[in-house]
Amino acid sequence: MRAPLIRRVGRRSSPRRLVSDAEGYAFKLRAVVDENHENMALKQALAKRESELQFVQMKYADEACKLTVVQRQLKELTEENKQLSELTVNRSLGPLL
Repeated sequence: MRAPLIRRVGRRSSPRRLVSDAEGYAFKLRAVVDENHENMALKQALAKRESELQFVQMKYADEACKLTVVQRQLKELTEENKQLSELTVNRSLGPLL
């Protein structure tokens, strides 16, 4: 038959040691709580930055679209100006030909 397992606790803890352990646990718990608060603050800051980035990206896309429209208009006006110049030159040279 087997002998019953006896769990050895070690030496007895003194009241001073128990207080010291409790203070250590409290310190660690406060550190974990502080880290959680810091993580929440960092997550909020990150969310704010992401929101700002999305806004800037949307604004950039809007401005790029406007620029494309203006470039197209400039190209059309340049072509029209070229055609008018050619027409004017041809009219002025017409009687000479």
